[in-house]
Amino acid sequence: MKDFWIFPTLAVILVVTVYLGSTWILIFLLLVILRIGLLKNVRLLILSFILMGIFLIRCQFLNQTAAENVSQIKTVVLSPDNLVVKGNSLSGELRSGKDQLRFIYSIKNQPEQNFWQNLSTMASATVTVKKIEKIAGPRNPGEFDFQRYSANKGLKYTVQLDTIRNLKKYDPQTIFEKINVLRIHIINYLKKLPKWMRIQAQSLIVGYNDPLEKDFLEILSVLGIIHLFSLSGLHVLILLTMIRKLTSFFRIPV
Repeated sequence: MKDFWIFPTLAVILVVTVYLGSTWILIFLLLVILRIGLLKNVRLLILSFILMGIFLIRCQFLNQTAAENVSQIKTVVLSPDNLVVKGNSLSGELRSGKDQLRFIYSIKNQPEQNFWQNLSTMASATVTVKKIEKIAGPRNPGEFDFQRYSANKGLKYTVQLDTIRNLKKYDPQTIFEKINVLRIHIINYLKKLPKWMRIQAQSLIVGYNDPLEKDFLEILSVLGIIHLFSLSGLHVLILLTMIRKLTSFFRIPV
């Protein structure tokens, strides 16, 4: 029986993968179960189903625990490059401990709206969670899978915030946070440029696209892959030019 341990192992891995959202993997899971059945080894088949059940229950338990932890968040960190102010709605991404979350918040007044629009540094705050929802997957064939897109960024839940209080400047603790602060400074510095030059510079240098610049996003969708290739080529040209300047300054032959 030891020679067939690979099959229950594969079954467990595939069950966990399907649970995490890759439903198309279900085909391979069924094929593995069919292969185990063709071995006509009842003990192996029973063991496989027991292990799949154990890991499925474990995943469900971890998911519920994560949801409970999210509902209990109090202190969060907000970054201006991950925020969108649209009318009286504030949305974007926040971090609480090791959890990354999408959030929605209703701005209460004009001074508060001005504050969020002019925020230029990372900030910490105390929040009250009103509602929590798991990010939903696509409902129609061919629809953009926002759930998978968010999962790749480590985002699984959307929280609706009732209040945001005690805002204060946040001092970066890790190297990644310090890099993020540098990115924010570059974005703010490039805001001094003319509109189209600013949009292109922010997109090429730090990968930032202002969600309020609908014109640019519409142009990107129209130009499609040709524009993306030209952007990539220009980006490479800028990097090569910078490398040549540096090597020339330090008298390093290239």
